[in-house]
Amino acid sequence: NLDAIDGVILGGSFASVADNHEWQRRISGWLSRWRETGKPMMGICGGHQLMTTMLGGLVERSPHGPEVGSLPVTRTAAGREHFLFDGFDDNSCFFFGNFDRVIEVPEGTTILGTRPNLPAAALDHGGNWVSVQFHPETTCDRMATCWAELDPAQGARYNFIPGCEGMIRNYIQGNGLV
Repeated sequence: NLDAIDGVILGGSFASVADNHEWQRRISGWLSRWRETGKPMMGICGGHQLMTTMLGGLVERSPHGPEVGSLPVTRTAAGREHFLFDGFDDNSCFFFGNFDRVIEVPEGTTILGTRPNLPAAALDHGGNWVSVQFHPETTCDRMATCWAELDPAQGARYNFIPGCEGMIRNYIQGNGLV
C-alpha cells in the first residue's frame, strides 16, 4: 500500500546492478510504481545505481578499482545550494565502498557532487528523488567490517566522520517528512 508510506531510503548491496538479479528487477518495478506517487526517495550506493539505471542512466564497473575509504565529495554549484548538503562543505567526508559508478545520468537529473573517479557521486533526479554513491547512514567500523573478508587492508582506509549521518536528517527535513 504505497499510500501508507511517506518516504523511502533504498540502501545498497554487495551485488552489482549489472548482475540483473531477479530481486533487482522486482525492486526496479517497485521503483517505477513509487516514482508515480511523487513521494520522496533516497538511494544509497547500490540504491543510487539502481535508481539511476531505472531512470535511464548508465552504471559501469570502475576502471580505477573500488572507491574505498572516508573521502571528501566535491559539491557542484547545484550541490552547494541543495538541502541534501546543508551543514556540509567541500572538506566533508563520507564513507565509500563501491566497485561500480554512475557514468551517465538520466535526463532531468542534476549532479550535486563528484569525486575524481566518480562523475556522479550525488544526484537530484527531480520529483523528490535524490541519491548518493556513498554511505551517510553508517559508521567507519561497519564499513571496515564489510571489507574484512573481501580485502582486509581496505578496512584501514576508514576513519570516524562526525556528523555525516546528518545527510539522512537533511533528506527527511528537506522533504518535509518530520
